[in-house]
Amino acid sequence: KVSVLTLISRVTGFMRDSIFAMTFGTQEELDIFLLAFKVPNFLRRIFAEGACGQAFIPVLAEYNSKEQPQAQEQFLNTLFSLLSVIVSALALCVCIYPAALVKIFAVGYTPGSERYLLAVKLMRYTFPYIALIAWAAFFAAALQTKKQFLLPALIPIILNAVLISTALGISMGVLNHMWLAWSVPFAGVLQVLVLSYGYQKHYQIPKLTLSFKDKGVRKVVGLIAVGSYSLAIGQVGAIIDNNILSYLQPGSVSWMYFTERLCYLPLGVFGVSIITVLGPALAESYQTNKTNNFTRQLDWGMFGAGLLGIPSALGLIIFAEPIIMTLFCHGKFTPYDVSMTANSLRVMAVGVPAFMWVKVLSSAFYTQQDTKTPAWCATIGLILNLVIAIGLMHTLQHVATALAITAQHYLQVFLLYRQLQKNNIYRLSTSVYSDLSKTMFASISMIPVMLLQPSMHIWVEMTLISQLATLLMMLLASAACYSLVLYVL
Repeated sequence: KVSVLTLISRVTGFMRDSIFAMTFGTQEELDIFLLAFKVPNFLRRIFAEGACGQAFIPVLAEYNSKEQPQAQEQFLNTLFSLLSVIVSALALCVCIYPAALVKIFAVGYTPGSERYLLAVKLMRYTFPYIALIAWAAFFAAALQTKKQFLLPALIPIILNAVLISTALGISMGVLNHMWLAWSVPFAGVLQVLVLSYGYQKHYQIPKLTLSFKDKGVRKVVGLIAVGSYSLAIGQVGAIIDNNILSYLQPGSVSWMYFTERLCYLPLGVFGVSIITVLGPALAESYQTNKTNNFTRQLDWGMFGAGLLGIPSALGLIIFAEPIIMTLFCHGKFTPYDVSMTANSLRVMAVGVPAFMWVKVLSSAFYTQQDTKTPAWCATIGLILNLVIAIGLMHTLQHVATALAITAQHYLQVFLLYRQLQKNNIYRLSTSVYSDLSKTMFASISMIPVMLLQPSMHIWVEMTLISQLATLLMMLLASAACYSLVLYVL
């Protein structure tokens, strides 16, 4: 059920992006909106869904295992109150002075210019989303410790539905472009309402308190402090990448946005489902000292990520143009945009398995309440990202950003796994090595099938229905070949 809802969220996400591409193309207005939308999402990944969830779930799992209802309720009330104070203050400050974030996230925007002023305006409208999504993340993490995954998986669908409705209204001339920014906090309100409904079935609705003295909260805050640094490192890389893109030709932000959306599709559909189930399971195994279960669960996560990530990467590389053309090349999205997006997609798609493996390996540390190790691994990865992105920006343009992200994640995989081995926490079993080798061979066997795709000049002449049908047929044929070879092996 979680995978189905996650798949629906990704499908609606691509519907949203397709409508964005059709309505705006890669014109500067979309670049600026994507910038204003990314900023609260960056902070959300660091504080709300990121460090808060990774620190919150293991500590709440302790309370659940000890069965102390009163202590658990006090812990939840205190943590919710502290979270509310922080995110509300942050949202208020940015709404008063949004230019500060624009100067950080888009150095290439000249103060006083038209696009700078529009970015400031949109930032003021979209940023309150950080407070709303922080509350939603709190409710979602609490539900996950009760093994309730359906409502958290529904949350992205709500956001996509609201943005799709607004974009359609804009394309039909019913709404002006500002409504796209206003729709973001509106979606956040709906997300909070849905998750709070599920939360109250398992917990009492949290009460605001001015006393922040709680042992569990102190532990969560300590873990968040280190965990936020780890996640912030990744987001610092994203900030730098956005600044680099703001110096390049118009459309660069949008090309990388569509590239990231396609590359994160396998992570969103399969990887997030794996991590959503794996995180609480690892926490439970660690709390109950079931070492064999802990190892088997990590083996399952590593193999599952490779099983789905490796063929997905190969598919994105070979089907780059057909996928982009089918999904986005309508309205104002031009063949030139297809070509530029495909260039970065082929490079970043190589990193798809690494995106998943970083999540799996990091969860092994987070469940042991060790947030320092992922932090220093992310720091070293960021240094490599900077060297590549800045060093090659003039030569490779926006493709340098895709290469930097890919290299960073593979380096993090190497460092995280080496540290797990060094600490005698986890070593990939021989059977998983063998299974991943078979996965590689089965993926390579798909190449002859994939290369049967029609040439681009034929693809351009097809109707949208024909493009969708042909692409689906090629993907199904490739998946059938992959499954058959894997079964034989």
